[in-house]
Amino acid sequence: MRDSFREAVARNGSARPIVSYQCAQANDAVRKSIVDAFTCDFPVLPAASETLLQTPPPASAGRAPAQ
Repeated sequence: MRDSFREAVARNGSARPIVSYQCAQANDAVRKSIVDAFTCDFPVLPAASETLLQTPPPASAGRAPAQ
């Protein structure tokens, strides 16, 4: 998954805000599923991930400029 995020940004650098948000969502989903499945505990999310999850990227982020 990490490689696909890196490839997406490499193909289109302006997609970084969307890819960052998707990465934070995926990280949060995996953490929650592990906690639910194994009843284990993790430290809180890093501040950067929390910030990304609270503010989705603008709808225009990552789009190619009109030609």
